[in-house]
Amino acid sequence: MAASACVRSGFIKTLSKFKLMIGYLFYFTNLRNIQYLRNVMNVINSCVSLHSNTEVVAMDSKQPFEEMHFIEDIGLFFEQMGMPRMAGRILGVLLISDPPAQSITDIAERLKASKSSISIMARLLVEDGLVERVASPVPRRDYYRFKPGGWILYMRQWLGLMSALHQIAERGLALMGEKPPELRARLQEAHDLFSFIEQEFPALLAVLEKKRTARASVDLQPS
Repeated sequence: MAASACVRSGFIKTLSKFKLMIGYLFYFTNLRNIQYLRNVMNVINSCVSLHSNTEVVAMDSKQPFEEMHFIEDIGLFFEQMGMPRMAGRILGVLLISDPPAQSITDIAERLKASKSSISIMARLLVEDGLVERVASPVPRRDYYRFKPGGWILYMRQWLGLMSALHQIAERGLALMGEKPPELRARLQEAHDLFSFIEQEFPALLAVLEKKRTARASVDLQPS
């Protein structure tokens, strides 16, 4: 009996390790493979149930895994934009969280990260205009949410960078002086692009802001 119990215990531990590995695959694999991995996970759960007295809940909901993929994709996107990946992950959480405002503790638990790193990255997102700190329903807890109009504000900051690049391109063209057009073409292309963005984007952002404000006012009306 003791040997049988030992074998059963080892079998369950092996299944648990395999289950953890599948969990990581859920997190990092492409969405098209999720159903297959979920089926594997449910088979593992069934095996564990047969060989132990512990109740195991089958993973019959795909929502948590799709949410993790979304959060990770936002993190990767902003990492490519030069922002720390953790900041992007926090933004991903705040874009889909219910309720919209989340505490540092809530975010840290969801991302399995330290509260200190979450706090630092949240402040970075506040500085970028994408996130705002809100009044806390719990004393001595910091709550954050995605800032209404945050995307437009973020794009306005990006527009400021394009304006700076436009000015740099103008200086470069001045340095080229009367050199042949084929030598000036590289800077001329940059100048034309940044000049176009600087001239046209403010009007586009103004239209988007007007639409956002109108939609927000409709959402606030009683149904």
